[in-house]
Amino acid sequence: MFTGRLLSRVSVALLKYSKPAHLARKYVPLSPNGLARSFITSSRVAFAPEQTEIKQEEDNQAPGKKPKKTKNASSSEAKKPHAKKQESPAQNSKVKPVITVDMLPPPPPATAYSRFLKDWYSKRPKSSSPTEIGTQSKDVAAEWHALSESERQPYIEDYRAEREVYVKERQEWFDNIDPVTLKELNKARTHKGKKQIRNPNRFPSDRKPLTPFFLFAAEYRRGQTEKLGVPEAGRRAGEAWRALSDTEKQHFLDRYKNEMDAWRARNGTA
Repeated sequence: MFTGRLLSRVSVALLKYSKPAHLARKYVPLSPNGLARSFITSSRVAFAPEQTEIKQEEDNQAPGKKPKKTKNASSSEAKKPHAKKQESPAQNSKVKPVITVDMLPPPPPATAYSRFLKDWYSKRPKSSSPTEIGTQSKDVAAEWHALSESERQPYIEDYRAEREVYVKERQEWFDNIDPVTLKELNKARTHKGKKQIRNPNRFPSDRKPLTPFFLFAAEYRRGQTEKLGVPEAGRRAGEAWRALSDTEKQHFLDRYKNEMDAWRARNGTA
């Protein structure tokens, strides 16, 4: 009886003044194998540090497994930064040209109606209100349509004379313009929503003659009184061409052969 009470009091005192199990970090070796148990009796078991390192080395050297690579500080320090690619002189020379006013193409001449419009507004005071501007626009358009051909002729002649000079200056500009400058100029125009500048004479003037079908289609469209779009006109011309007999098609075949022989003779490909 006395011995039992004494043991129970000792166990209560140990529990009261000892640390909880999760705070107990001190291990007492119980066997020569390196196993240890916590100060308070528990089922927690841990390997000694030496045993853990030996087990990891054995796992790394197991057959069929590649040894783990360890990062070496000296190798990382020895790595040199990648050298930047040096641009060749040809790449350095490709500099985008700066577009100036002198590089722009010559402006087209004002149309006959624009010239009449300028004269009409020069004889009247300037209006500031939107209502007056709209009324004047309607009035000037009505007066232009009311003019006779002889009254319009001075404006038309001035336009044609300036257009002849403009066509020559434009062709000279296309002959002398640098292709890189023209490309950059068209990029800027496309960014602003404008049409690109195209050379109207970029194709050779002495083209190959049209095929028999296109010769027939050109005559077919001239004989049509109804205004048709390109897809609809092509569809109708194709139906009419298929409806022709071989005798009717022979006229266009002979015409194509004669024009093709003449073209080959001019270009030395006969």
